[in-house]
Amino acid sequence: NKSCSCQGQCLNSITSRSDIPKHKFTLRTTPDKGIAAYAANDISRGSYVCQYIGEIISFAEACRRQQQYDQDDDDDDDIHALLYIREHLPSGNSVLRTQIDATRFGNISHFFTPFFLLFCAFKRRSSNN
Repeated sequence: NKSCSCQGQCLNSITSRSDIPKHKFTLRTTPDKGIAAYAANDISRGSYVCQYIGEIISFAEACRRQQQYDQDDDDDDDIHALLYIREHLPSGNSVLRTQIDATRFGNISHFFTPFFLLFCAFKRRSSNN
């Protein structure tokens, strides 16, 4: 955040310097699935792994891109990372949907498999920079 006086060195936030993964990962090619990230070491329960970085887009745009990515699927050089998150609000009456497309930019989380993401806890963070 540009308005913060700590210049990115703040120790009060779990997401400080969150663009740098807190654990080591290796990238491997998987049969029929492309490239995936694997943890190089065990990750303790509750550990902070990294921030999932990508472009937040509308549901309509996510559907449009998904169709485009499916059509482009013949090109093995393209790696697409479109994440859909559904958060059920405490009232039980609403669901907050967030779509993050890490295809154009992102970090190692771009290669996390859906199975890996099942074991992750998501915390919503926003930034205005």
